[in-house]
Amino acid sequence: MTANSFLLLPFGFLLCFLVSGSFEAGIVTVDVKTAKNLLHSGYAFLDVRTVEEFKEGHVATEKIVNIPYQFNSPDGRVKNDRFLEEVSAVFKKDDRLVVSCRSGVRSLLAIEDLLNDGKKIK
Repeated sequence: MTANSFLLLPFGFLLCFLVSGSFEAGIVTVDVKTAKNLLHSGYAFLDVRTVEEFKEGHVATEKIVNIPYQFNSPDGRVKNDRFLEEVSAVFKKDDRLVVSCRSGVRSLLAIEDLLNDGKKIK
């Protein structure tokens, strides 16, 4: 995913986080209106919550995809070992993504995995 941009949009909060430059450069907070404008300007929406959470409700936008970063199990949540493979099957290398979960933790972990997998962001 070269030249990608990623946004974290926690469902329970009225802000999101924009990752730009390199991951080490930090996370910049942007408001929901800015995130909405980014979605309208061509960003795709990657919801990394569980399927059950997604079914409870999600952002209404044209291009939204639910790829859980973790699954519920009898022992608690476990990481989706196919997460990177599933994301790569749906999104192109130059897609710009808004990445969301319930609180922001899974979104951050998902972005970290995408970057560690060799994905670049602008």
